[in-house]
Amino acid sequence: MHNFDRKSYSKLCKTCDEILLSDKANTAVIANSWLNIIKEHPDFLKKYDVLLHNISKHILFGRYLKTVGHFLIIFFGQILRSFKNTGYWTSSQELKQSDCLFISHLINKNTLKQSSDSYFYDLPTQLLKQGLSVKTALIDHVGLSSLERDIFSRNCYDERVILNSSLSFSEEVKLYLSQFKAITCLKKIFRNTDASHTFKKNTFVYSFAPDTLSSLRAARQVSKLIAIVKPKYLIVTYEGYAWERLMFNEARKYNSKVKCIGYQHAAILQYQHSIRRDISKSYNPDIILTAGMISEKILKKTDSVSRTSVICFGSGKLKDMGFQKKNDLSVCLVVPEGIVSECLLLFKFSLLCAKSMTNQQFIWRLHPSFSFNLLKKYSDIFNELPSNIILSQGSVESDIKQCDSVLYRGSTTVINAINYGLKPIFYQDNDMLSIDPIFQINTGKFIVNSVEEFKRAVANKASLKNKIDLKKFSNNFYSPFNYTVLDKILR
Repeated sequence: MHNFDRKSYSKLCKTCDEILLSDKANTAVIANSWLNIIKEHPDFLKKYDVLLHNISKHILFGRYLKTVGHFLIIFFGQILRSFKNTGYWTSSQELKQSDCLFISHLINKNTLKQSSDSYFYDLPTQLLKQGLSVKTALIDHVGLSSLERDIFSRNCYDERVILNSSLSFSEEVKLYLSQFKAITCLKKIFRNTDASHTFKKNTFVYSFAPDTLSSLRAARQVSKLIAIVKPKYLIVTYEGYAWERLMFNEARKYNSKVKCIGYQHAAILQYQHSIRRDISKSYNPDIILTAGMISEKILKKTDSVSRTSVICFGSGKLKDMGFQKKNDLSVCLVVPEGIVSECLLLFKFSLLCAKSMTNQQFIWRLHPSFSFNLLKKYSDIFNELPSNIILSQGSVESDIKQCDSVLYRGSTTVINAINYGLKPIFYQDNDMLSIDPIFQINTGKFIVNSVEEFKRAVANKASLKNKIDLKKFSNNFYSPFNYTVLDKILR
């Protein structure tokens, strides 16, 4: 399969931006998931593969029918859920006016029992200590049942609400009908572009994509929430997704003086796109808080972000586990992202290495949202694993302390690994754009594409200087929280 190279990726981004930056683009167009290129990750780009091949009209039509059919199934599922809808959100308390409204995520049911937020950590608590009232809205990514929502509303006493996964029946229908207006808008925009027929067709189809509708749905809910809470500050996790932009726009429609803040919490890849894109003032954050000094530097160097203030705030993702100065281990930690294709790609490669290097041990670690039982449904590689491969059941900290190297691709677990002293080994599939989250540094890092290259990488003993340099880098990647910046922003 042909994949995107730097040139074709840049062309795709340019074509999408041309549409999003059009003065004819409305909110429904901004929400279109086809037009919002987040980053160069193969999982994000796979839906665009159709643009790289000369496909017959018959095959192309069949693909459209399959995609449309998939979207229709999801649509009818949303309609069915809408009959059970009990409102825009679930709350344990009556909503009151608050100074700050956070938009975060429910990615694990257990986090409802925790006082700190999975993304903002104890930032809401810190603001409460400063005398500011706080409300947090969670986007439901786990699909809570009505019973679970009821339990939450009865037993939770903090300042959180959970956005519903559907609107009322009438509003869901209106949401879908509004997208036909988006088609009309897109047709006008396309008159002044040289976008291919295939590109245009997919843009129309993705007007009804689940991601597109989810963005519009979430923006609608937050719009209603803002009208009640009346926040002075809207603080949103920020990676460049359409829904983030829509929420900023909704806040300003209600009150032009609301300060919109995006918290850049995830790694910025070398060719990360939408987070660097300037749409219009209405859809842009006023301030971007970064997780570290490295991302702050990247964004400040981006011309299209010049209208936005960029400030390093810090992150709670870096764990202080000490520092491994010396070791006689020969154990490699394998850390794929929480994506099936990435898991299988990295595990298959490390399996080849394990079979060729019987004295080298490997620990396979999964993203918390995954399980090996789940992966077994996609591949038979787990049926007969050699004895030098261990399936992790422990914490990430304990795994890191057992290893002297880390094999990775897009996972930011590598940051904690190099902070402890592990040697980073990046597996680069030559058919893909690099997704290395620590692309800025080469000191002490190895890039491999074959078993032989991996052998040379693990045989090369890391110097103490290289380990120290990597540790310094990790502390700039995820900097310690600097709460003093809040005084400048929130006063």
